[in-house]
Amino acid sequence: MILRGLEDSDLDALSDIVSVTWEMDSYGNSIAKPASDAYLQSCIRRSDFIRVIEEDGQVAGCVMAG
Repeated sequence: MILRGLEDSDLDALSDIVSVTWEMDSYGNSIAKPASDAYLQSCIRRSDFIRVIEEDGQVAGCVMAG
């Protein structure tokens, strides 16, 4: 497991994690994707500290703090 800084290329994977975790995916991709993207961006804007958790080359999650 690696803990590293956020990169733009992480956003899609993190948005997918948000969608599944908050069960937004149950509403279908046309609603889930924009909703999870918006929620992720709101969290990023409020955070002063963000680290991405990477395991075996794949984004597995993140830690954010304000």
